[in-house]
Amino acid sequence: MCTIKVFVNSNEQDAKAEKTREFIIQKSAQVFNIKGYENTSLTDIREATKLTKRAIYGNFSDKNELAVAAFQHNISIVFNRISKCINDASPLYGYKIIW
Repeated sequence: MCTIKVFVNSNEQDAKAEKTREFIIQKSAQVFNIKGYENTSLTDIREATKLTKRAIYGNFSDKNELAVAAFQHNISIVFNRISKCINDASPLYGYKIIW
């Protein structure tokens, strides 16, 4: 039997890992928004992401860490939307409000 080792560029691995992590956060945020923290289970997250338990726990140590990341994700969305509304309505033409 012959074994072939394939070496993937670490930058490619890092990019894929970050993309997977962001995907888990985005899908989990939706579930937490609908069901709340207490009523969200790992099974709910697995169903939403279509990923294995191992893939989820490979990115997050526990439900709490994932919930915090999902909350931060939602906060950034709200913050960006509010900032855009404020800047679009700003009477200071040509200036942007920076928080």
